[in-house]
Amino acid sequence: MSEEDLRIKIANILLNNGFKVKCEVPVGPRHADMVVSANGKKVVVEFKKDTKESTTLSAFTQLAGYCSFLGVRYGIIVNPRELFVFDFYKHGPFYEKLVSRGDTEKIANVLNVILSDRELSIAFNEKLNYLVDIARNIIYSVKGSREDAFRAFLQIFFYEAVRHVYGLPKFSFANPKHSIELIKNIDFAGIYAVIPDDSVFQYFKQLFDNIDENLFVSSDAVGYIYSRILSQEDKKALGQFYTPLDVVEFMITLAWDDFTNTVLDPACGSGTFLSKAYDKLREYGLRHDEILKRLWGIDISDFAVMLSELTLALKQPHEKTNRLLIINTDTIEYLMPRIVGEKKTVSLTSEKIKNRMTLIDTVERFPDYFDLVIMNPPYIRHELLPQKYKRILKRLHFPKNIDLFAYFLIIGIAYSRKMCAIVPDTLLWTFSNKVIRDYLLKHGLKYVIVSKRGIFPDAKVRSVIILCEKGYQKDVYFAEVENFELATKIKDRAKRYSRKFLARVNKWVFPDIEFDDTKTVQLSELITDIKMGTTTSLRRFFVNPSLSQEARERYCIKALVNPRGKTIEEMIGYVLQLSVGLSNFESVNIPRELKQYIRQYRKELEKTAVSRKFMKSLTHEWFYPDIVVNRLNSVPLFRPANKLPIINRFIGITPKKNVDSRLLIALLNSSFVMYQLEIYSPKYANGVLNLTVKDLKDLLVPNPEAFSEREKQVLRENMFNIDTIDKIVCEKLKINRNELIKKLESARKSRICYSKK
Repeated sequence: MSEEDLRIKIANILLNNGFKVKCEVPVGPRHADMVVSANGKKVVVEFKKDTKESTTLSAFTQLAGYCSFLGVRYGIIVNPRELFVFDFYKHGPFYEKLVSRGDTEKIANVLNVILSDRELSIAFNEKLNYLVDIARNIIYSVKGSREDAFRAFLQIFFYEAVRHVYGLPKFSFANPKHSIELIKNIDFAGIYAVIPDDSVFQYFKQLFDNIDENLFVSSDAVGYIYSRILSQEDKKALGQFYTPLDVVEFMITLAWDDFTNTVLDPACGSGTFLSKAYDKLREYGLRHDEILKRLWGIDISDFAVMLSELTLALKQPHEKTNRLLIINTDTIEYLMPRIVGEKKTVSLTSEKIKNRMTLIDTVERFPDYFDLVIMNPPYIRHELLPQKYKRILKRLHFPKNIDLFAYFLIIGIAYSRKMCAIVPDTLLWTFSNKVIRDYLLKHGLKYVIVSKRGIFPDAKVRSVIILCEKGYQKDVYFAEVENFELATKIKDRAKRYSRKFLARVNKWVFPDIEFDDTKTVQLSELITDIKMGTTTSLRRFFVNPSLSQEARERYCIKALVNPRGKTIEEMIGYVLQLSVGLSNFESVNIPRELKQYIRQYRKELEKTAVSRKFMKSLTHEWFYPDIVVNRLNSVPLFRPANKLPIINRFIGITPKKNVDSRLLIALLNSSFVMYQLEIYSPKYANGVLNLTVKDLKDLLVPNPEAFSEREKQVLRENMFNIDTIDKIVCEKLKINRNELIKKLESARKSRICYSKK
């Protein structure tokens, strides 16, 4: 069957099945053989005479160009015996041989799957994996700079990807600079701005001599290769982690609107965000060079700049790509000074920047404003940052202990109408990032999307996507997402929190249940004091409130923290009078068993008794709270402290004068509060909760004023009756108690499992 006969037969089948079919569709100076559409989706189909022609690199490159130009996800190459399907949204090239012997009905069925709402499962090109694995071994064995080896590999890779478009010979390993001059005379000067020594190219000769030419190269392949080749140590040192394409697609879709015209990625890496922004701008019908004028990138690594240039050049390899607004510089030093008022504009006149950008015409000034700043900023802790960064930040009155990603958020807000970034989830809950959370609220925070899965396994951190829109001051949308490909209509699935509420809470981590937040307050608003029990060298010393000041000054007082047969809870407040020789202990009003304990262990106690001089030097203010909670307990339980001093294993709480302590104890013992403690408190080594003062201050507590006098009385009388407490609290907060209990039990089981690991 000839190519023309195959095309006619398939077109007739498709038309009879309700598909729209267009042949010889203009794509720049060329024509795509066929574009099939249905349900708002399109597929580009190219027909070839035989299998050999179908599997050449030029055929794959041609199809990639057509799909990119038309903004189409899937492309197909068909010959009389085989069919290849390509998915350009995945991590690099994908294809699978799905049809044999010219079965046109099967071809129509494949198109039906692609153009329907079903997902077509497409296998990854194993040959690309093979190439990457071999290249990685070579790069890490090269003597000298790994960066030069990686650069040489990608320069060869890019040359082989586009040489068919321009009729160039295979890459010359005998004379690498000759091949590079050939392609630089055509285009892509920026990609070859830094050329390694000839000897570095020789390491890859055998690899490229033996690789099949049907290895397909797409713009997304560069980022995929980058992520696979770099070692975990190198990624960590650079703070760079490849953003999966489904996450990039989600962020672009979330942030994009009809007014998006210019885009900046201030930490562009391999150019993945710029690549997807390119696809969006292509939908406007813009030419290749017009799109490149609207895409800006910055990266401190000249190697990363090259990766971004490769990515954008591969979008349209047959068109000019020398206008690349990708800047090789330190983003913080380059853009921060204008934000803090040290510069009015940002210059582009330095020779380093101008030469690296390889502009067709002169651009003297960096833009003051972009429609969208989108990024995955570096994840580097503040301890590792240079002092020059912290000096710049001081001008904005931010604390020094914020990590590098926060600097990029400040830049993104300053230079954009919209800013979308993926950052560590520590943004939501650490104390050091509170000032950044307030800054985001002030500057139009609109979405907070928390990832349920680990997006960057090597980074060992959960991630959160945030979107700020200049001028936006309504409620903020919070949502959790696991499958980003299915994360559509996120606004409808998100919970809404008022800006006022977010401003007054110290953490942005909330129970995964629906509740009426207007009837909750933070515990910190209901109390005057909250402290840990006596710690450090004072942990052994306690003064009984019944002892006179004279007795305190006269005697050395030491508490027996754990006499035999007594728990710490039972010993709170008991004191022993340990004068020299323990001569007066018989006259102290203490339980009989303690006197027996002293008689039995008198010699040991004499050895450990402290001097009067040391005791007199203590200025510690003893803390007698109204409420006490065991901070290391499998089930934290709030209870009255009975005005006894507390030791380091407990936390004491003193409510405000207008807050009834018994009522507050009941509210704190509710399953609503317990669930928060289970979810957000740190765990001790054996799995029990390890509460801190800050954990408790941040708790959301049912507002005592939201309850009627009758309800308050019932709560006071049932401080430890969880069923009664929950019935009243859940009804007031509009919570489904059955759902709450299930979540609480699940959280506790998870903690038990954790303790067994």
